[in-house]
Amino acid sequence: MTESVEPRAEPLRSRRFWLSLIPPLAVGIALRIYRLREQVLTGDEWHAVEAALAWSAGEIVRTWTYYGADYGIPLALVYHACIEAGVALGETGFRLPALVAGIALLAVAPIWLAPRIGGRAAAVLAWLIAISPLLTIYSRIARGYMPVALVAFIAVTAFERWLRTGSRGAAACYPPAVGLAAWLHLPAAPYVLAPLAFAALRIAFDWRQRKGELATLVG
Repeated sequence: MTESVEPRAEPLRSRRFWLSLIPPLAVGIALRIYRLREQVLTGDEWHAVEAALAWSAGEIVRTWTYYGADYGIPLALVYHACIEAGVALGETGFRLPALVAGIALLAVAPIWLAPRIGGRAAAVLAWLIAISPLLTIYSRIARGYMPVALVAFIAVTAFERWLRTGSRGAAACYPPAVGLAAWLHLPAAPYVLAPLAFAALRIAFDWRQRKGELATLVG
């Protein structure tokens, strides 16, 4: 399975790289929290809140809906636990999981990919994430889309790192990330499972050279 040595760690040891992440991180956070407290819950944002109020934790875990009322089971469970504990979330509180995930992606993506793409490209990536309209919106609404984006990114890039380097840490990271992404939003499943199909096709098209990888892939 291993095709190259472990990714270069030079960017992560560079002070210049870490300093280059500060401006996009600051801009990204500013865009995600700007006038956030003035927003009101509306439309689909009520789905998880209504599930948390109407059902027990067991009912939330056992129930999945999609057409017109999908809510994201983990998100509804978090809301339900807070409500049961008497925590007054408020509208900003309901958006906190998405906001935390959005800010986390700002830092995780460039740091995770820097050894692969280089420090400069990672800094550009940080800026692209920071000013992305869609990722900014996802970080500001009480929906599971931003947590899905974060977890799905981790899943796919962990698989790529494992496929390229044989990293056991990346291999261990992939399965739980896949499960959590699908649990957060079931339509994400094809995206996070697609790397398995890619790896299988790679083996099939180069069977003589890669047939030894099949057992590892299945494992």
